[in-house]
Amino acid sequence: RRCAMLTSAALLIGALHVVAGGRQARAPLGGFWQRSAGHSRGLEFRGGGSEQDRVDAECAENEREHESECASTDYFTFASATAAVEALAAVEALAVEFDSADLSGTNVSLPDFAEALPRRVARTRAALFPRDECAHVVEAAERHFAARGGGWTSLSSGRFSIAGDWIKNIPEVHAWFDEQLEKKLLPILHGLFPDFGHVEDLVVHSAYLFKYTPEQGERTDIHTDSGCLSFTIALNPSNEYEGGGTWFEDLDVEENSNLVGSEGQMLMDCGHVAFRPGGVRHQGFRVSRGHRYVIGGFIMHKGKTEHVRRFMGRSTSLAQQGRHADAETVLRRTLALNPTFDGAYTLLADCLTKQGNEAEAKDVLRQLVKLNPKHAEGLYSLAVLEKQGGNSEAALRLYDQLLGIDPYDSEAYFNMGEIYGAQGDPRREITMYEQCLRCNPNKDRRAKAYGNMGVAFGDLGQFDQECEMYRRAIELEPNMLSAWYSYGAALATKGRYEEAIEKFKHILAHISPSDMRTYQAMYRASMLLQKRRQEEQRAEEAGEETW
Repeated sequence: RRCAMLTSAALLIGALHVVAGGRQARAPLGGFWQRSAGHSRGLEFRGGGSEQDRVDAECAENEREHESECASTDYFTFASATAAVEALAAVEALAVEFDSADLSGTNVSLPDFAEALPRRVARTRAALFPRDECAHVVEAAERHFAARGGGWTSLSSGRFSIAGDWIKNIPEVHAWFDEQLEKKLLPILHGLFPDFGHVEDLVVHSAYLFKYTPEQGERTDIHTDSGCLSFTIALNPSNEYEGGGTWFEDLDVEENSNLVGSEGQMLMDCGHVAFRPGGVRHQGFRVSRGHRYVIGGFIMHKGKTEHVRRFMGRSTSLAQQGRHADAETVLRRTLALNPTFDGAYTLLADCLTKQGNEAEAKDVLRQLVKLNPKHAEGLYSLAVLEKQGGNSEAALRLYDQLLGIDPYDSEAYFNMGEIYGAQGDPRREITMYEQCLRCNPNKDRRAKAYGNMGVAFGDLGQFDQECEMYRRAIELEPNMLSAWYSYGAALATKGRYEEAIEKFKHILAHISPSDMRTYQAMYRASMLLQKRRQEEQRAEEAGEETW
């Protein structure tokens, strides 16, 4: 972004730009299903053989991976049909009741086995686990992390890091979890989704214990889970935190007021459990106060390989290796298998963009938002490409459409602010950055929003507000060169040369720009202002006018 500066100084050093902040293309790799990418050996696609031969080879690879993961699970699974029948009878005697919601109001299908997995979410009407039992699990986790030192570890969820760990790594919690898989969780899953298979065929792909805190910041990306089925266990009372909860795409708020809060997030108190297919799109809301403890479990079927999900994981692995053409090939095969699963489209568009084919990437994203008009990631990615292609009005319309789905997307507000700034509309620009900040984005984006707001206030001639924004940016990011520079430039325009020189010298002394031209610019700016100050002092002593 442009920065205000004395005309004479600008001639020497030009205008530095505030770093835009935010990603230029939202990473489309969100969701816990990514984990399967780590197991892929990555097939080679170059060479002979028919297309069907290559597809058959990949499917065989999927089946080998699936068989290996099921055989090596770290969690309880029924060893015999007899034991499973006994567990089913015990759970039936519990007479667990559920509140459920239909999620089928869309043209989009689940990635795999859509015919056997109805799109719905079911939450226990009463607590499945007693409050003291949940408290024991939380205390065991806290003791585990206190004993190992260094506090809670972090797990990646799309763009975000959440405090937590694999349940298999927390011995006391692992033992409790295995017991509950046998006595309650797996039998209940079978009862809710009986067409998916026998209970003894269910096996845990992965399981996590999360600790959501205000420090996480924003809501998670809208994503899908790994595994065909998923469940979530709430481990602490809702009066211990504010915020939190899970939003599900296509969950009607008015029809399900007994299940959801005012913003559409599913409400769960201590000991409640929610069950659903892993392929339904959902989003975790931020916790604004306190801590929220949750267990997430992700389930596979021993005899059913999730080919679409594994193709997705393989394409992600290839893209991360820079093999975008090979990743594109796998994604096109994925769409041939299931053209109504929307998850493959954003990945394919990203691969095409990386290969310089933005026009086709936009076509793919348009197909996606036609299939699923609520697909926030698709709308965002298409808006970014329109913005980069100079079609700002189209980008603004897409961001508006996105914010109608997710009104807390800080990146969308930030990018709209950039567009309005480029259009010379500082008032709208400021409004967008204020909305971005309302979403509680990460520290880096907050700092950049404040920095750009400073420039916009400068354009409006509001010097005090301009300087306040730079101070806030620097408070968040003490080494933010552009904020120091813009602050110094603003002070210089008001003749506050001593203060301006201090800002430029601070850059030279503490930030040390790696770009030599930038370093030289800072030095020249300091020297120019010192020279001007000296000339003005001499002119005042001689009674002459200053230049």
